[in-house]
Amino acid sequence: CEVVRASNPNSAVEIPWYPENHPERPLFLSCIFISLKPCTDGLITICRGLIGVDSTFLKVDFVGVLLSVVALDGNNEMFPTAWGIVSGEDEETWKFFLYHLKNVLQQGRDNNWCIILDRHKAYNDFWIEVGRRYRMKHL
Repeated sequence: CEVVRASNPNSAVEIPWYPENHPERPLFLSCIFISLKPCTDGLITICRGLIGVDSTFLKVDFVGVLLSVVALDGNNEMFPTAWGIVSGEDEETWKFFLYHLKNVLQQGRDNNWCIILDRHKAYNDFWIEVGRRYRMKHL
C-alpha cells in the first residue's frame, strides 16, 4: 500500500489484515482494493456513466478471486478503473470491494452511474444511489 501511495499520490489502496492463530503466519491477507488516481481521474472526466463490475477466479499459483471495474471511454473502449483480489466470493468480500468502489465513485461526479453487476444479489446498503442498475452474466 505504501509503495503505491508513494508512487501514485491520492490513490485508493486498502488492505485489511486479519490475525490468524498460526505462529509462523501471524497475519493473513484476505482482500485488497486498488484504484490508482489517474484511473479515477480518467473515469470521472473522460468516461461515460456506465461501469461494469465483474469477477474471475484465480487458479494455479494464486487462489482467490479477481474483482475488476471497467468503464467505457469516449471511443467505446474499456477503461480499467479499480481492481481487487479477495479470498473468495462471499458477502463480506463483496461488501469490502463495493464499499471502497462507492468511495471512489463519489469523488467528483454526480451520482449518475449505470452499474452492470453480475451478482444475483446486489448489496444495496453499500451502493450510492444510482439512476439505473443492470445485472448480466458476463461482461
